[in-house]
Amino acid sequence: MRNALIICALVLSNLVFAETVTQTFKDSKLNALDIEMISGNVTLTESNGTQITVTADKKKFEKNCKLEVKKDKNKLEIEVEEEGGWFVKSECEVNFQIALPKNFSVSIDNGAGNLSVQGATKNIDCDLGGGNVKISGPLKSLKCDVGGGSISANQLTGNAEVSTGAGDINLSFTKETQLIKVDTSTGAGNIDIKLHSPIAKGSLKLSTGAGDAQVALPSAAQVKADLSTGIGNVNNEFATAKKPAFDVELSSGMGNLKVYKLKK
Repeated sequence: MRNALIICALVLSNLVFAETVTQTFKDSKLNALDIEMISGNVTLTESNGTQITVTADKKKFEKNCKLEVKKDKNKLEIEVEEEGGWFVKSECEVNFQIALPKNFSVSIDNGAGNLSVQGATKNIDCDLGGGNVKISGPLKSLKCDVGGGSISANQLTGNAEVSTGAGDINLSFTKETQLIKVDTSTGAGNIDIKLHSPIAKGSLKLSTGAGDAQVALPSAAQVKADLSTGIGNVNNEFATAKKPAFDVELSSGMGNLKVYKLKK
């Protein structure tokens, strides 16, 4: 009984009970956000004017965990880290809700957790060990690598380089899109790309180990397509153009591939 009480006391001594901290920044020079964290969800929303509000919900935050929020020139930096070296292991799980002005550049490195973006952002660069990425709002470019989880963005206007170990990828490009380079891959999952711009040019590359991949383009698009699958069906609704505006490459180890015309 005594040993059990000692163990219980040691465990409780390492714990910090749930706490929510909110910080506000007003600086028109800030235009970038950098987050490095161990685990937890991140939700980004659009704020009014130049104000930035950071709300940190410490779900699991032991005494060796450290949270720091600071400004560095034009960048707001947020870091959650574990102190104490290799021999001390602590749970440092923090959920963030952050309200940002329009057209911020965002970089996120997270061991495990979801990313949700609601509102206009300039560029997003994310590296997640595991978690889903959902972006709802105008976005100029996306670069994202996820160990396992789905990735979706519905109002892209520029380049996209995304990959996931396992999960679906869904990207939609607006009518304002002009020049793009898209490179997507998933170890297991489906890929769905829609491009609504009649004036866009560029290249699209989709690769899945196991799953379907499809690209939808305006009916007047000038396309050169290369579709290759180990097991599955192939369907291309476009004739090969003499002067293609798009190079489209789809590949799958096992799955169906399709390049089709958008319905008006």
